[in-house]
Amino acid sequence: MFTKTIEDILTLFAMTILADRRLFMEEMEVFMDLSSTIEQFNTGPAKLSGAAMLEWFENNKGQLLVKLETPDFDPWFYGILDRLAPLDNKEVILKAMGALSIADDNVHVSERALLSLTAEHWKIEA
Repeated sequence: MFTKTIEDILTLFAMTILADRRLFMEEMEVFMDLSSTIEQFNTGPAKLSGAAMLEWFENNKGQLLVKLETPDFDPWFYGILDRLAPLDNKEVILKAMGALSIADDNVHVSERALLSLTAEHWKIEA
């Protein structure tokens, strides 16, 4: 349905939402609203939509929650960051992750850690 790049971006967004092991409606609203923000990274034939992104989230959240608990989380996460590293405007992705982390008015330490790791790995001032 989505290109690998979009899947990787959606995975970063989903991990930001799921990092605190809680799910709030406000986070999902922001997630769906990000379709236009990340359209610039879409090389697929179909335009991104909030509904399609929500469907992707629902189909993948179970395995992503499990991934948060596995010992291979770090290499897996850094693999995603490495695949996205060549993109221009990665700041857009990081800013969107920040918006997701504050959507519930409480930036959890796990969300903050994902943002810091991402900014550091991509050498972006957070």
